[in-house]
Amino acid sequence: MANKTQLYLHIGHPKAGSTTLQSFLFTNWIYLDRRGFAMPTSDFSLSSHQPPPANPLESLQSMLAQKSVEPIRNWIIAAGKTHRKLILSSECLCGWAWHKLFTDLTDLIDIHLIYYVRRQDEILLSAWRQWGLKKGVPLEDFITERLEQKQPDYWSNIAPWRNKTGLKSLYVRFVSAPFLAGGNIQQDLAQHLGLEPAAMEFVENKNISIDARLLLFMSKRPEMFQSVHDDSIFHLLTQANSTEHPLRLSLNAAQFTRIHATFEANNQSFLEKFHPEMAGTPVIDQATANIEESHDQPSIQAQNAYVRACLSAITEPSDPRIEALRSALNDPQAPTQEAD
Repeated sequence: MANKTQLYLHIGHPKAGSTTLQSFLFTNWIYLDRRGFAMPTSDFSLSSHQPPPANPLESLQSMLAQKSVEPIRNWIIAAGKTHRKLILSSECLCGWAWHKLFTDLTDLIDIHLIYYVRRQDEILLSAWRQWGLKKGVPLEDFITERLEQKQPDYWSNIAPWRNKTGLKSLYVRFVSAPFLAGGNIQQDLAQHLGLEPAAMEFVENKNISIDARLLLFMSKRPEMFQSVHDDSIFHLLTQANSTEHPLRLSLNAAQFTRIHATFEANNQSFLEKFHPEMAGTPVIDQATANIEESHDQPSIQAQNAYVRACLSAITEPSDPRIEALRSALNDPQAPTQEAD
């Protein structure tokens, strides 16, 4: 099919700036529209002021479960009548089997794949904060398990896309300042798409910085989370006792060394293949790593003191988890049970 529609498909990686990129795209959607790019709504209808573009994550998950690509096909056909370039961004798409949804669309589109990845010392900390701690898995155990599995495996994530979908182009970058145009993921994407960053509105990083003392404390209380996506207890506690510079979660030197030994050689192979002018530049760079000088993370006493301060700042303790946390800390403010 001549003159195919060009689909710029951002597939993640999770915890590698996807939320910030999506916010950047959605904020600038009118500018993008004027430059010939269309984006879908959450249900793959045509975006406009009502409804605006959004992450169609749930729609994609439903299509994968049903093995049906019709909503995407219908969007491509409808959007392609007025736009020759389409943008779709969803951080889930780098996972197993997602490429199959798009293999059946290559009669309509040329796929330009965009894949942002993150240095592994950072992504393992971020992944533990998002998933591991909510299951009660200690940080050391989480890191050990991922290293044994050699995860994340960026090569395996993009292999089916490269081999099965007949990509028109593939753009891969590490989300680290030395590897990004302008040192910024938003500017990097804009320049890759042939846009003018100066004409676009940049957004703030959408990830919430949570104090390491609170993360470590809550990792021992997985019952406080409804799912690995539930951050409500963090929102409740941090809004009450927000600090300008939260204590960052860190690796110890031994953890960093193991991560570097497991992944850096592969990172250099990645650079040689996808970013050859940067080959030899350290990815897991000790000079910029977040490494705890001492062997231990913040002490139990420090964790408890920080959580007590968070609890004391809450003026309306209507959430039953607040009482549970105070009781766990033997906090003087915890309600006492009356004798029968």
